[in-house]
Amino acid sequence: MGRELDTTIEVDSSGSIAAAIAHEVNNLLTPVIGLADLLEHTDGDPNIKDQLIERAVDRCQRAVAICGLLVDLTKEAPSSSPTCRLADCLQSAISTAQTKADEAGVRLECGFDEPGELALPSAVVEHIMLNLILNAVAASHAGSAVSVNAGYAPGSAWRRAAWSIRVEDKGRGLEARSVASINRGGLPTGSPGIGLAVVRLLCQRWGGTLSVRSELGMGTTFHVELPAD
Repeated sequence: MGRELDTTIEVDSSGSIAAAIAHEVNNLLTPVIGLADLLEHTDGDPNIKDQLIERAVDRCQRAVAICGLLVDLTKEAPSSSPTCRLADCLQSAISTAQTKADEAGVRLECGFDEPGELALPSAVVEHIMLNLILNAVAASHAGSAVSVNAGYAPGSAWRRAAWSIRVEDKGRGLEARSVASINRGGLPTGSPGIGLAVVRLLCQRWGGTLSVRSELGMGTTFHVELPAD
């Protein structure tokens, strides 16, 4: 069976934005409980305790950042136009997803042509990549790999310069109708669906695109294009 994604709800309504915020904050804060438990039962090495505290604070800060980004979706225009380094964002997302990948027995592989800048906030890029990587890990079989690759696409007379990013797994794959719906702009529901809907909204908000290629039993590749600086 493939991952079935429903496409029946409009996620730009206030109730759906609230659901998206709850889903994303839950994803970010649930690991904090585990970190707190480890901290409570860790004796001895103060360096280990410092590392656990640092990781817990980082997750909380990410939760605050994504809440701000999702609330920003209800406004007519983004509140700011900063830039970020793609390499840093990819490394941060992969680092955050590493624990889940290790638990699932899935390897994370990353490669990109060159360090580059994106014309959007680092929290946006990191969250897009983290969602796609975690979805890919969840769909993958133990012993397989999830690959993240990025390349620069120069601008032309009809399109702006962009970074093309692909997240590929060799897992269960998606039903053909789900692939077609996503590529038409459908916004899926359900637990993984809300996360993917947030990814699409963030891409659209900052001038990017999201598409997918998949085959049952063969895996899935999500393709994101984000504007270069």
